This record gives sequence, C-alpha cells and structure tokens, in this order.
Amino acid sequence: MEKNGLFEKSFFGSWYGKVLGILSMALVASALITFYATRLPMLQSVGTGPHLFTLLFTWLLMVPVVWVVAIVVCRLDRSAYFQRNELARWLLQAALLCVILPTVILYAVYFIYSRFLGANLWEHDYVNRDFVVVVFCVIMEQVFFEFRKNRIRIERLSEALATAGAREKSLLSRIELLEPKLANTKRDAVKLRAWLLELTQPIYVRLDGKEFVPVPVVRADSVYIDKVFAGQKMLQAGLPGGHVGEVREDSLQEIGSRFPFWMVKLKRSLLVPLMSIRAVGYASGVPYVQLFGEDRKVKVSASTLKDIKERITAYRNALGSDTPPGALDWLHTLLPDGSDDEDRS
Repeated sequence: MEKNGLFEKSFFGSWYGKVLGILSMALVASALITFYATRLPMLQSVGTGPHLFTLLFTWLLMVPVVWVVAIVVCRLDRSAYFQRNELARWLLQAALLCVILPTVILYAVYFIYSRFLGANLWEHDYVNRDFVVVVFCVIMEQVFFEFRKNRIRIERLSEALATAGAREKSLLSRIELLEPKLANTKRDAVKLRAWLLELTQPIYVRLDGKEFVPVPVVRADSVYIDKVFAGQKMLQAGLPGGHVGEVREDSLQEIGSRFPFWMVKLKRSLLVPLMSIRAVGYASGVPYVQLFGEDRKVKVSASTLKDIKERITAYRNALGSDTPPGALDWLHTLLPDGSDDEDRS
C-alpha cells in the first residue's frame, strides 16, 4: 500500500483518474445498458420517465464501476512486478474485473431492486440480457484503458525519438564545428611540445676557465660575439647577476639552429632568449627591443621586430584560453591585444 495518499494523488493527477473521462465513460455505458434494457422502440422510450430513471440509476451504478476499473488497471500498469510478468498480470486482471467485479455488481443490483423496488431479478431476464451488457461494458472499459495507455506510450516514444534526433543533429553540428578546432589544437600541441623540448636543451658555459656546465637557455640573458683578439671571435653568454661566461659553441648560427623558436637574433652579433625581451615597439619611427635588466633600447630591423611579434602571437594562441590565470602576464605585457598597430610616435 502506498502511504500518505501518494497513489491517490498520482492517480487523480493522471489520465486514468480524470473525473470528466470517468463520468463520460459511465454515461456511455449506462446509455448502452438502458438501450438494451428497454423493451419499447428507442424512439418511443427516449424522453419518457422510466427511460430517464433507468438511465440515471444505471449511470450512478456505473460511475463507481468505471472508477474501480480505472484504479485496478492503473495499479497493475504501474506495478514493476506485473510489468515483468504480463501473464500473471492479465490473469489477475481478468479475475478481478471480469469475475469478481461483475459478481459484486450483480448482487448489488439484486439487493437494490429487491430492497427498494420489491422486484426479484431472478424472475426476469436481467442475468441473460442486461447483465451481459454490463459485463461487456466492463470489458470494453479495460480495452479502452489498454488502447489509451499504448497510444500515450507511442506518443512519448515519438517525442523521445524526435528529441534524440534533434540532439543527434545538434551533436553532429557541434562535431563539425569542433573538428577544425581539434585540428588546430593538435597542431598547437605539436608546436608547444617542440618549444618545450627546446627549453630542455641547455647551452654549455664556462666561468673563470673552469669546465663547461649546462645552463638552461632561459637562464641566459643573451649570447653574443665578443672580439677578444683582432681577427679572433669568442661567444659569450650573459648570465643572471652580471656574470659572463664562455660558450662552447662556435657560432651564433649553431645556437640559433638548436633553439629556432626561443632564441631571437637581434643583430648579427647578438642572440637573446624570447623571454628576456621586456618590451618591443617604435621610438621616433625606429623599431626597438628592450631587454630585462637593461634600460637601453636595442635598435632592430623592422623584419626582426615583426618576427618577434609573430613568435609571441603564435605562442599565446597555442596556449589558448584555458591557460591558468597569470601564465600569460608576460606575453600580454610584452605584446598586449591590439598592439599590432605600430606606435611610431
């Protein structure tokens, strides 16, 4: 048994328990029963007192009958057990609504007629004529509920299929939109991986004549050519704290080929890591680059400045919008949005 009237609330809130529907079904059933119970021609009996009295009496009898049928069918339709065991469900429904309920109706009508009207139904053909119509109406009510249930189920399945179809179309359209983004993401991932691999490669620097030691490329402020003797060139690396060390490589071109993205050639004799650049721009129409730790501005060519901006833009685009807050502060400071317009003031 369902507690706190939950079944009653759900029953009367569903199509099973709609009052207008139950009253209408009872009216149709009572009209059929009255028609078969009247011995006079229908056109002669309609509108007469006995006909209307029989119609009203039968309708009052059929209202609770239809209600009982609706409640039993609703209970059985919602039972998880009987949904798994349909044979048991139909056997129980037939016993309740086709045997027990008609028997109760028969004895109820017999009691009413014998108690209040003084008529003995056994002496009339009620069982062979009128009662058969009552049983027929009870069976047709069950057929109606089954038909209505299947129709509603088909409508809901159709709505579900339509919704699923709309979702499928939406997903397919999203997939079509995401495919180019996925391709771009894969391409950006390849770029980032290559750039990160560059960062894992060190340059070898010797301080004060000692052995060459690996130094991360991002720790070097710059790599430049230092003319020690006339005609003899030596590569030097500027390190944090103002230290300067000798670089093992023989040329700037060799270092540039090892770090094609992170090392930027500002001049023929100067390479700097991209993250050592503090600012870029134009001063009096001349392109310049300013490094961290230095107040001076290094004059560069327009093509070099363009190359730096393109690298920074590519790096920022590859990181995307999902980068944690603060990770792009360096990039936004170096190349804010909209800074592609040259400031030549």
